[in-house]
Amino acid sequence: GLGKTRTALMLARERGDQVVLVVAPLQTLDGWISTSAVELPDMPVYLIDSSKKGKIALANFQWRARGVYLIGHEYWERLAWTHEVYKTRRKKLDPETGKLVPEIKKRKVDSGLWSCPEWSSPGYLLVFDESHRSANPDSWTHRALRNIRADFKLAMSGTFFGNGFDGAY
Repeated sequence: GLGKTRTALMLARERGDQVVLVVAPLQTLDGWISTSAVELPDMPVYLIDSSKKGKIALANFQWRARGVYLIGHEYWERLAWTHEVYKTRRKKLDPETGKLVPEIKKRKVDSGLWSCPEWSSPGYLLVFDESHRSANPDSWTHRALRNIRADFKLAMSGTFFGNGFDGAY
């Protein structure tokens, strides 16, 4: 590869970060695990996923335990957003009762899981690997990243040009 993984972990070591959250494609997580063991040998590495061990890793992250936390893009986004149920002003006909009732809808809202205030203090690093996946400012992934008030955010991509030159600033 281009050495993005090693560079990001060397940055964490040089900065003295205590908590590193890496959001990366699933197929690259094994590389992140092995490189983390080499570049940050004194920091535990946790994989956050839907398994029991992954949920324990998420709890450790929420408790701000020192370590490198790895999570796939899809699972990260699933945890970043929750659905809120609300009533609209529109009415619809209930087929069972024949009465007009408020229409019920769902919308995505920030779960707040990744936007904790501690992230803005020194020692916290967010790494978003393959950041071209969040290039669209209207996407849910981009919005979730924007909501994180991290001390340091690092977005990495080997294909930053994508469909245009907007990513080359």
